[in-house]
Amino acid sequence: MKPLTGLFFSALLLGIWSPISIAQVPEPPPAVFGAGGGSSIDGTTYLHDTVGQAAIGAMTAPGQFHGAGFWYEPDLLHIGPTSAVLIASFAAVVSTRGVEISWHITSADGLQGFNIYRSQASEAGYAPLNNRALLPPGTTSFLDVEVRPGRKYWYRLGAVDSDGEFLSPVQTVVTPSRQVELEQNYPNPFNPTTRIDFYLPADNHVVLTVYGVRGDRIATLVDQPTRYGHHSVTWDGTDARGEGVGSGVYFYRLQAGNKVITKKLVVMK
Repeated sequence: MKPLTGLFFSALLLGIWSPISIAQVPEPPPAVFGAGGGSSIDGTTYLHDTVGQAAIGAMTAPGQFHGAGFWYEPDLLHIGPTSAVLIASFAAVVSTRGVEISWHITSADGLQGFNIYRSQASEAGYAPLNNRALLPPGTTSFLDVEVRPGRKYWYRLGAVDSDGEFLSPVQTVVTPSRQVELEQNYPNPFNPTTRIDFYLPADNHVVLTVYGVRGDRIATLVDQPTRYGHHSVTWDGTDARGEGVGSGVYFYRLQAGNKVITKKLVVMK
């Protein structure tokens, strides 16, 4: 048995193998082994996920030669194509803001950018979230805010280089069920402005108003149909006539459909 020699691989395979037959195993003994993997199907050995590196040792088995991650099998060796892009990690995690997607690239020769794909039905029917405008090569994260509660989503990362697009493994997430939410304004107490955040699990007509302690309406901040998801509104401490209100306690009230939530805020001047 003669070991395979003189093979140098530049990067990690991502995608489907397209084997190339090698007619003979050359000599002398190998000076470089790979750091990838392989498999044997119907008596034929395939190598994949390969990155060339200095030889660090070898192991043998009946009819096979294994060195630093490569399997060598005389006269039965087929090698898949390689790519200069290596996706080391890819994750999708549900947060209060949506689905936070992150990834890490350890090799990026010729990298042109990324696509983020999402499917809402199954592991088929993916659509790009970045509208085909590639995310820059240095990007490492993406926030998907267009998700609804109580749904399952499938995500994939596409790394694009001059050889094409290479896809990551699939990540799935299930978003928790949620109700209409009204957060405490921030900062509180405040001067001169404060931010009021709220969340809608579905499209709804929203009315957000500010009241005085006697129940008098001070200002209407929102009164319109509003899409599901997170929203932020800034109040500058003025009333309906544009005049600044005095220091003291006020209440802000969110009405979305039949749901009504009221919270207290403080103006300090």
